[in-house]
Parts: sequence; C-alpha cells; structure tokens
Amino acid sequence: GDIDGDGYGDLLLAAPGRDAGQVSAGATYVLLGGPTGLPASLTDSLAVLTGEAAGDEAGTAAISAGDADLDGLDDVLLGVPYADQGTPNGGAFYLQLATSLLAP
Repeated sequence: GDIDGDGYGDLLLAAPGRDAGQVSAGATYVLLGGPTGLPASLTDSLAVLTGEAAGDEAGTAAISAGDADLDGLDDVLLGVPYADQGTPNGGAFYLQLATSLLAP
C-alpha cells in the first residue's frame, strides 16, 4: 500500500518475536518507499507498532487495510494472536490509521 500518499509503495516488516519493551511483545516496522527505494535501516522506519504485553507477538500478521477511513491513504491492519482482550491469549486485530502514523 501507499501509507503516505506519495505514489510509492511502502513496506510493513513484521517481527512477532521481537522483544519490543517486553519479551516477545512483537513489532511491525513501517518503512516508507520513495524515489530511491526503501530505507536502508530499520532505524529509519516511520513507525514501530508494538504489542502491549509480553507474549502478544504483535505483527504475526501485518497487512494493508486499504483506505479504511476514506482519507486517500492506505491504513494498516496488525494481527496480535496472543493479546489478552477479554480472555487470556484470545487474540486481536488492530487497525492503525495512516493519519495517526504520519502525525508529528
């Protein structure tokens, strides 16, 4: 998808086993493409979406959600299979709007 609307494809790099603040919380890196390609380093990513708790494994699934809010930008859908939402390890999906990723 094109998260920032610049006409270049962007990339979601999922790392569900990443220790993002907590053991195996998981992370998904949002890398913006441009005229020279993608950033050479994860430290140049636009955002890092992480799980809320240890063992969430956020980013096991990370895909473009299309333009869910009809603002012209592609949004992100993040799968968190072991999130504790009502039941232990019940899992969850989180919709991350592009506008919130691009906000300063």
